[in-house]
Amino acid sequence: MSPNKIECMRCKKRKDPRFFVSPWLAIRYWIEAHTYLTPPNEHKPSQPVVLCRTCLRTLAVKAHKRRHNQKPKYRLSDNIRAGIRLSFKTGRGGLWEHRVGYTIAELRQHLERLFEPGMSWQNRSQWHIHHIRPVSSFHFSSYQDEDFKRCWALPNLQPLWACENYTKKKYLTREDYLCHLHPKP
Repeated sequence: MSPNKIECMRCKKRKDPRFFVSPWLAIRYWIEAHTYLTPPNEHKPSQPVVLCRTCLRTLAVKAHKRRHNQKPKYRLSDNIRAGIRLSFKTGRGGLWEHRVGYTIAELRQHLERLFEPGMSWQNRSQWHIHHIRPVSSFHFSSYQDEDFKRCWALPNLQPLWACENYTKKKYLTREDYLCHLHPKP
């Protein structure tokens, strides 16, 4: 006997439960995209948010476009991240190098110095380039701002396992703060 089908709040299609996503993700993208699926007077705060994966992806794209278009800081950081990611894939530098003041070779060398045991370029998908002081703590609106340069400076970047990076989010721990004041030689 198959489980009961659930109706998605956005597309109104009835699907198996395995096609649905976690409620916190659905709520986050629903709010960020400012897409209210029911009229405001009918919306109840305790109403569970039920979205299928397809609808969640649509809302995630809307939220990303909204942030990218309305927040210069997000757009600038997103452009640098994309440039670095592409440079690691192709092995060639890009426009981002002129904006941050170092090359892909210098970034690669800096990260290799800070590799933890088990980290390598072969398992690049398992670790992230982590900002010691989070991007959210800087205030910039152009590539020329001093805070932009401090944010993307080599001493503020380190390799970190993906699971640890996800748990840290945008918070600065005491040890990161002390490490940022007195970097390793």
